[in-house]
Amino acid sequence: MAASNDELLQLTVDIEHPDCWTLRTTAASGAGLLGHGMVGGASANGREFGVYTAFADSADDIDRLIEEIDTSPLTERVTTVSPDLSTAESSHGVASRDLLVEFDPGPSIRAAFADRGFLHWGPSVHEDGQERRRFLAWAHRRQLHEALSEIESAYDADLEITRVSSVQSTGGAREDDALTTRQREAFVLARDRGYYDYPRGTTTRELAAELGISKTTYLEHLRKAEAKLLRSITPR
Repeated sequence: MAASNDELLQLTVDIEHPDCWTLRTTAASGAGLLGHGMVGGASANGREFGVYTAFADSADDIDRLIEEIDTSPLTERVTTVSPDLSTAESSHGVASRDLLVEFDPGPSIRAAFADRGFLHWGPSVHEDGQERRRFLAWAHRRQLHEALSEIESAYDADLEITRVSSVQSTGGAREDDALTTRQREAFVLARDRGYYDYPRGTTTRELAAELGISKTTYLEHLRKAEAKLLRSITPR
């Protein structure tokens, strides 16, 4: 996809596509997954494997996620590959656990991006029935949309670029400041309910109750959202 007059772009893409076990299981369980990589084909005896970190607000949510994965018709087996970290703090949730998942081989949307010159950058995020991936790509911005349209047609998918910027314009690749689904939900609710007004129109306890989560969990999502938003507007 690269040409001599292209620029190096970093972008974040939200993805929805049918028959994806990560989207089905995260939507059903309330837990999320970070995808770290996968292997398949001849190098894995014809099978497909992926390494993931499950994250959630509680260990019970992770247990539900594992049960959903284990019983999904799109997966073969799920194995916990780390000690139970249910009480450890995670960058995306309060509880976390590392998993190895064997799943049905088939057309890979991850490969579809790579085949079109997108370099996967960091873990993919699968949460609340949606998938988020980060990429680097040498391209014109118009080419990005053309390539994404091709993937949408080939995989019956819905793709949305939520962030795109030139690496040169930022002086180098920045840490991804895009919000997770829950962080965005917490921040937007606080903004819409007047939490940032003076005087404040609501409390974090009321906001947490509206989302049906504890005040501690709500504050964790909100503070991480605020930190990312501040990084995105503050020069480094």
